[in-house]
Amino acid sequence: MMEQAYRILNIYTRLVQQQTVNKSDLAERFNVNKRTIQRDIDNLRNYLYENGSWHTQILYDTKTESYYLNLPNLINPKTFYNQKKISVTFEMMQEVFRLLHPYYTSEIIQNITPEIIHVRMDISEQNARTLAFIYRSKIRVIEPENLLQKVIDDMLEMQKTYLKQEIKTNLGGTT
Repeated sequence: MMEQAYRILNIYTRLVQQQTVNKSDLAERFNVNKRTIQRDIDNLRNYLYENGSWHTQILYDTKTESYYLNLPNLINPKTFYNQKKISVTFEMMQEVFRLLHPYYTSEIIQNITPEIIHVRMDISEQNARTLAFIYRSKIRVIEPENLLQKVIDDMLEMQKTYLKQEIKTNLGGTT
C-alpha cells in the first residue's frame, strides 16, 4: 500500500510541476504493469475531482502517449517555485541531505545517529510538502507544527482517495 501511495505522489508531483508522465516509463521505473499505473492515474483523477481546488484535469496526449495536467490560467505554475520561504526543521537521512543541500539554504542542527540528522532549511511550504512525499521514508517534517499537520493531512487525503477507489473496485466498480 505504501508503494502505491509513493507512486501516486510521485506522479502528482511531476504533473503539478508541468512534467508529462508516460505510463510505460513509470511501469518500468516502479516495476509494475501499465494497468497499475493506469489505476494510479485514475486515483489521481478522482482525488482532483473530489478535492475540487485545482479545477483541472489529467489529460492524455496520444502523440507522446503521455499524461499531463491541464492547468487553467488562474494557476500560475511559476508560483510553485517562487513561494515565500519559511524555516523548516526536518529529520532526514544524510544521503537525502547531500542531494538537497546544493538547492536549499540549510544547516545541520543536530546529529541524531551517523545516518540521521536534524536540518533547518529555508524552503517554501509547498516544496517542503513535496519533499516529504518524494523522500517519504527518509525524511520527515519536525516543525513548524502547522506544516507537519498539513503533511499529515495530505497523506490522509491521499489514503482516503485510495481507499475509496479500492472499495469501489472490490464492490465491482471499475479499476
